[in-house]
Amino acid sequence: MDNKNVEESDTWDSKYDSDEENEKMLKSMNQLQLSDKKTFEEFEDYLEISNNSETNLTRDENDYTNLYDTNNNIIVDEMPLVLVNFTKWSNGKIRFNPEVQFIDGHELFVGLLKTLNDESIFTRMCDDLFERDMAFHTTNFQWKTDIKTLESKYRGDFFQVLSYPRYMGAFLTSEMWKKIKEKTQWKCVNILKCIYLAKTNRTLAYKHNMAMSIELLALEQSILGQTALRMLEEEQQERERQMKEYQERVQKKYEEENNNRILQSLSDQIFKAEGVVLPFAHQQVEEERDDNEENEDEEYNEEDEENEVEENEVEENEENEVSNHSDDEGSYHSEDEEADNELEFSDQRKKYQKIQKEEQEIKEIEQIKKKKEDEAKKLEEPPKPIMNILDQVIAMIFSKILIENDNEKQQHFQTLHRMQQLIKETWVEELGCLPPNCIWRDSMMDE
Repeated sequence: MDNKNVEESDTWDSKYDSDEENEKMLKSMNQLQLSDKKTFEEFEDYLEISNNSETNLTRDENDYTNLYDTNNNIIVDEMPLVLVNFTKWSNGKIRFNPEVQFIDGHELFVGLLKTLNDESIFTRMCDDLFERDMAFHTTNFQWKTDIKTLESKYRGDFFQVLSYPRYMGAFLTSEMWKKIKEKTQWKCVNILKCIYLAKTNRTLAYKHNMAMSIELLALEQSILGQTALRMLEEEQQERERQMKEYQERVQKKYEEENNNRILQSLSDQIFKAEGVVLPFAHQQVEEERDDNEENEDEEYNEEDEENEVEENEVEENEENEVSNHSDDEGSYHSEDEEADNELEFSDQRKKYQKIQKEEQEIKEIEQIKKKKEDEAKKLEEPPKPIMNILDQVIAMIFSKILIENDNEKQQHFQTLHRMQQLIKETWVEELGCLPPNCIWRDSMMDE
């Protein structure tokens, strides 16, 4: 698909497309090529554009989103955009037809665009599209290069550039993007936030929340100072303690099973050689005897219940006979009724207490059974490895960075691995240690 067929947003200004020097400079700024030899000082050069004799453009040291001329006037703002794969989203119904130079499924395409004009729908749909790899991050400086990359990766699919609404929730879109690209006092935070978080394929709201979370994480660790190091050491000691307990449980279980196998093997050999009945056999006999006694108790309990039923019937008959003579014994009639009521109430109370006792016993048995199951499960499963929160944050960001060429996946992941190590090393140099997990709060990522 030719780029001239892409409908350009009002966000772009054509006068910058015609300036080849500006395009070249912006392209070099946005396309960060990594290698083993690059250092963070070199990466910083991508974040600050020095004076250029031909273009005369500079970038403020605390503002990565705007370009300035020699008079310090803002000439263009960098703004985030979304590239949507409409072919994949529509299950193949929307495609660009090069023969007629028109879009197949045009009515559906226009309908989807109108639907996305609603801010709440746009936000909700963007979340879903980014998660399903149907939406991709770009900017008004980079969209032409990105759309070529995506068209090469997803051949035959139709992509359209969409701009964010002016407001995202309670925030201005421009302010959210400015916060993401804003420089901090920590170089490791700048590289992670301003470069990789900015270009990862996640929603603007996600990036905004994550940017603030990363800054807050670094700020809290900076305030804690040596306390953060002690907290990190305590977390490591706790993980070591859990692993040691697990190893001891496994060792104990192995020794018990091994001892039982040895004893069983010896008992079998002695039994075959001398015909001696060993304690294991006695134990088995005792267990069988206990089972028989339990069965007898159950039968006895059933007989007791039958006898109780018969006795109750006899008592009821006697009570009926007494009630038949109640007319002759009018003076004792009310007293007999009260006595009967008291007996009936007493019987009901005893039955209720008996039921409660049985339910309590059943509950205790279930609790013991559950406890044993939990202990067995705990013994079988080793403690889960706990990843440091900085590794988790880096993984969340790096996992959604586009792999431009499927044939270069290994190189892509190797590059990201090197960057992860460099970010962690610089974090330790600037803040003393890796951040302890306990200072990261889940509320940091609430959108």
